[in-house]
Amino acid sequence: MSWIIYRCTEGTSDKFWMLRKVGADDYDISWGRVGSKGQILHSVPREMALKREREKLRKGYVLCKSDNTLNKNEFENQYISQKDTDKINSLIEEMLLVISKT
Repeated sequence: MSWIIYRCTEGTSDKFWMLRKVGADDYDISWGRVGSKGQILHSVPREMALKREREKLRKGYVLCKSDNTLNKNEFENQYISQKDTDKINSLIEEMLLVISKT
C-alpha cells in the first residue's frame, strides 16, 4: 500500500508526516524533515494513527498525493496548494474508504 503523505512548510519548517495501512487495523507512521530518511513507527493501531493524522492537519500539514518517495523535488511536484479544510477532509475520507477495502 502506498503512503498517504502530508507536508508542513510553515516558517522555516519543511517536514513530512506519512501514513500507510499494513494490516487489518494497523498502520505505519513515518515523519521527519523533507530530504531525510526520517523515523518510522510500525504497527500503530487505527485509532491512534487517525488521531495523529487529525493533529497534523490542525498543525498546518497539507495533504499531498500518495507516493513512496521522500525526494524533495517529487514532494514539490505533488504538493497540493489548496488548503481548503473541507477538500482535505473529503480526500482523507476517500483514502480511508479505499484503505479499509484493501
